[in-house]
Amino acid sequence: MTARLLRSFVGGGFVDAVDRRADVNPSDTGDVVAEVAVAGADVARDAVAAAVDAFPAWAQTTPW
Repeated sequence: MTARLLRSFVGGGFVDAVDRRADVNPSDTGDVVAEVAVAGADVARDAVAAAVDAFPAWAQTTPW
């Protein structure tokens, strides 16, 4: 089975982690079910900045 890569979604698009990637298996049977991009501080800063920029418009939306 080929593990799929799970990436961070920041500012409307997917970004790859530069730091490293980690294998994932919630049941811990030894089979890798996904590879997760481990985001570093730079990606976290970009995500926070994107959230701050998006908040005013998002705050004006209604739940339905």
